[in-house]
Amino acid sequence: KVKSFCIKIKDNSAIVRILNSIEHQFINAGGCTVKCLSELYKLFGIFEDIYFKEYLPKDTKILKAKEYMNLHFKDKDCLDRAVEIYGISRRRFCDLFKEAYNVTPNRYLTLKKIELAKSLLAGGELTVEETGELCGFSDVYYFSKTFKKETGLTPTDYKKNLP
Repeated sequence: KVKSFCIKIKDNSAIVRILNSIEHQFINAGGCTVKCLSELYKLFGIFEDIYFKEYLPKDTKILKAKEYMNLHFKDKDCLDRAVEIYGISRRRFCDLFKEAYNVTPNRYLTLKKIELAKSLLAGGELTVEETGELCGFSDVYYFSKTFKKETGLTPTDYKKNLP
């Protein structure tokens, strides 16, 4: 399933100018160069600015709770602490979080753990058990089950299939 999004832009002149510069750099240099990449990063910066101004939740408490979750997603009591930071009931927090980020807080934390697990497994130096523990999973069986559900592969198979 392909996901897409649209960003509403009032003045596209800066974006068009940067895209033209990227095209010019790419054609004249016969491929991607440092200057081309620099222009591309400028373009991403514009998109990021638009996103932060237009699409991020205006509720600063939910932003602070999410920041806390980003830093402490491995902790067993992460969600409880985030709810405390917000200062409302857990049920209401979950509703507001899902409304703001289109994902439940529990799913968000699981995805953060799986992303960390992927990078640790790619490093190749840790066992599956160590990886699960470092990612905040209570036991290796739950880690393996969750990892397979999210990626389609067991952690061991994921590790074996890395380039």
